Amino acid sequence: MGLTALFSGIAAAIREKDGTGEPIPAAAFPERIRAIPARESSPEPLSPDAVYRAVRPDDWLELPEPEDNELYLLFHIPEGTSALLAFTVTCGGGAYQVEVLGGADGSAAPEVLDSGTKFETELSAGDFSARAAGGMRQAVIRVTSPGQDILRWATAAHSRKTAPSGFADWNIVEIKCRLPRGAGVKCGSTAKAGALNKLRFFTWRGASRLESANYMFSNCVSLTAVPELDTSSMTGMNYLFYNCYSLLAVPNLDCAQAVQLDSTFYNCYALKAVPALNLSRAAVINNMFFGCGSLRALEMPDTSQATDMGYLFQMCSSLSSVTGLNTAKAANMRNLFSSCPSLARLTLCPEVTGWAGYAISLSGCSLGHEALVELFRSLPAPTQTRELTITGNPGTGQLTEEEKAIAAGKNWTLVL
Repeated sequence: MGLTALFSGIAAAIREKDGTGEPIPAAAFPERIRAIPARESSPEPLSPDAVYRAVRPDDWLELPEPEDNELYLLFHIPEGTSALLAFTVTCGGGAYQVEVLGGADGSAAPEVLDSGTKFETELSAGDFSARAAGGMRQAVIRVTSPGQDILRWATAAHSRKTAPSGFADWNIVEIKCRLPRGAGVKCGSTAKAGALNKLRFFTWRGASRLESANYMFSNCVSLTAVPELDTSSMTGMNYLFYNCYSLLAVPNLDCAQAVQLDSTFYNCYALKAVPALNLSRAAVINNMFFGCGSLRALEMPDTSQATDMGYLFQMCSSLSSVTGLNTAKAANMRNLFSSCPSLARLTLCPEVTGWAGYAISLSGCSLGHEALVELFRSLPAPTQTRELTITGNPGTGQLTEEEKAIAAGKNWTLVL
C-alpha cells in the first residue's frame, strides 16, 4: 500500500470514529486521534459505606449499632431554639418505648407508649451539650420494643404544628435500625412537605420483611448514602429514591422479586452508577432513570418482561452508552432516550421475536457512523413496521444504502 492510500485510509477511519466528514491533513492525525473519545464501559458504583465514612461530618454524634428491634435517630436542634418531633411505632403487640439520649443532665427516662400511639416531643437546644457545625445541638433518640417485634416506624404530625403539618423542617439527619421483622420505615412522601428533607444517611442492618418500598425515600432531597438495606422481599420499588437529588451511593439492591419499579431513581442527579440490578420479573420500569443527569453508562440487565419503558432514560444528559436493552414485551417506549445528547452507543437484543415493536427516537444523540451500524445490527425485527429516528446524529450522513438496508430488512423505517 502506498503512502497516499495509507493516509487516505487513516483519515477515513478517523472520520468514521468521530462522525465528521471534512478532509483531514496528515499533520492533524495525532491530534484528531487523541480527541476520539474512548468507548465507555459502565463505571463502578460508589461504595455506600465508603461514601458514608468519607462525607459524614466528624462532629456528628456516633449512633450506636442497633440490636434487634432497635432504631436510632440523630436529631439536630438549632442553637437558641427548640424543635418538634413526632412519630408512631407499630409493634407486634404491647408497647414500645422512646428514650432521648445526650441531654446535658443525662438521659431522660424512657416514655412508654402503646403500639400505634403517637410519640411527640419538643426538644430545646439548651438541654443538649453536643454541638455540630451550622449552629446545631444534637440529640439521639432510641426506640425499642422490649419483648416485641417493631413492625413499622413512620413520621406523624405534631399536635402543635398544624400549618403546614408536614415534616420537611424536622432535623432528623440520620437513621440506623435493625428490625428483622420490620415491614416499613417511612422517610419519604409523595409531597416534599411530608418528607424528611434533612435526612442524609439511612442504614437498616440485617434482614427485613419489606414487601413494598414505594415512596420510602421519595423527596428526601438531602439523602446522600444508604449503606445497607435488605430489599430481597420487595415486589414494589416505585418512587423509592424519587427526587433524591443528593444521592451518591446505594447498596446492592435485590430486585429479584420486584415487578414495579416506576421512577425508582427519578431525578437522582448526583448518581453516576448503580449496582447490578436483577430486573427479570420487572413489568414496569418507566421513568426509572429519568433525570439522572450524572449517569454515564449502563449495561442493561434482563428486561425481557418489561411492558412499560416509557421515559426510561429521558433527561440523562451524561449517558453515553446503553447496551443489551431487551424490548421483548415493551408496549411503551415513548421518549425512551429523549434529551440524551451524549448517547454515543446503543445496542438492543436482536434475538427478540414476535414483538409488535414501538417507534424509537434517537434524535439529537451522538451516535457516530460505526455506532449506528452496530445499532442496526442489534435491532430486533418487529412484526409491524416501526420508525427509527436518527436525525441529528453525527454519523447519519455517512450511512451507505447498504447499511440503511440492514435496518430496513428488519422492518424499520429510518427517519433521517
